[in-house]
Amino acid sequence: MLLESTYLDIYWTDTNSEVISRNIQKRKLDHLLVHQSAITLHSTSKSSSKTKEAIKAATVKKISSHKRYTKSLSYQQQCPEDTLYIYKIIPIVMNAHYTHTSLFDLSVPQDISEQDINNIIWAPIFDALFCNSIVKIKCGDTVLKDANKKFKIDFRLGVVVNGRFVDISNIEVGKKVDSTKVKDDHQKIILEASTIIRRIIASYRFIDPTSFNVFSFQVCQLKGDLLHTQLTQPSKYIIKRSCTRIRVPLKPTDADAMELFLQTLMLFKEQVEETAASIKDDIIKAIDRRGSFDPVLNCAFKKNLPQFTSWIQE
Repeated sequence: MLLESTYLDIYWTDTNSEVISRNIQKRKLDHLLVHQSAITLHSTSKSSSKTKEAIKAATVKKISSHKRYTKSLSYQQQCPEDTLYIYKIIPIVMNAHYTHTSLFDLSVPQDISEQDINNIIWAPIFDALFCNSIVKIKCGDTVLKDANKKFKIDFRLGVVVNGRFVDISNIEVGKKVDSTKVKDDHQKIILEASTIIRRIIASYRFIDPTSFNVFSFQVCQLKGDLLHTQLTQPSKYIIKRSCTRIRVPLKPTDADAMELFLQTLMLFKEQVEETAASIKDDIIKAIDRRGSFDPVLNCAFKKNLPQFTSWIQE
C-alpha cells in the first residue's frame, strides 16, 4: 500500500542541511536556497467535459482491461488537434495496466529496471505530451557539455533556435522509492537546472534571469515532483515545488486519479512551452536587432542593451 507519507514527503519536510553536508558537490549546492511551495490542484483550460467523458469510459469497472484499453483509443479520432496528446496518454496508462499488471502491485518486490519503467510508461507519456510542440526532447543519459558527467539526466527538454538546441528543462526517472535515491536524484536535477540557467545567460546575456523558470520533473517509479528553479538575484537560486505530487493511477478504474494525473501533466507541458516560447522570442528579437539597418538600432544602442552575465559569476 502506498501512503502519502513516503520518502518523497519525508525529504521535503526535512531540511537540506544534512543532504548538502554529505554531498561532494557542497560548494555548488551552498548557494541554492530551497523552499516548498503550496500544494494545489491545477485546473487547465483543456480540462473539458469531453476529457472527463473519455476518462470515465476508459476506467469503467465492469469491463476487462483489454476492453478498457480499446475504448480509450476511439477518442483519439474525435478530439481536436490541440488536445490529442491527452487522449494519447490515457491509452498509454491503460495499456501499461493491461500488459504489466505487476508493476502497479506495490505489495510485491519489483524486479524491473529503470529503463523498463521508462520504456513502459514515462518515455511514451513524455513523447505524447510534447508531440508537435515547440519543445524538443533528447533522452538516454544525456548531459550538458559543461556539466559534471556524474550528473547525467534521463531527458533534456529544449527549444531549437537558429539551428541550436537550447536546454530549458530536465527530467530524471528513478526506479527505487528510497531516501538515498530520492536525495541523489534531487541534488542531480537541481544542479542541472542551475547549470541550464547559467548556460542560457552565458550564451544570451541580454535575457533577464528573472523572466523565466527552469521546470524540472523528478520521478521515482510511479510518482514524482514538479519543481521550478529561478535565478532571482545574482548567484541566488530559488527552487520550489510547482504543484501537488504527480502519480500514475495505481488502479485502472480510478477516474479521479487519472484526471489529477492528466491535469498535472498538462501543467508541466504548459509551463515548459511558455518558457520555450519566451526564450525563443527574446533570442529572435536580438537576432532581428543585429540584422537591422535602422539608424535607431546603431552600435551605441546595442551597447546599451541589458547585460546579465554578472548574475552567474561565482
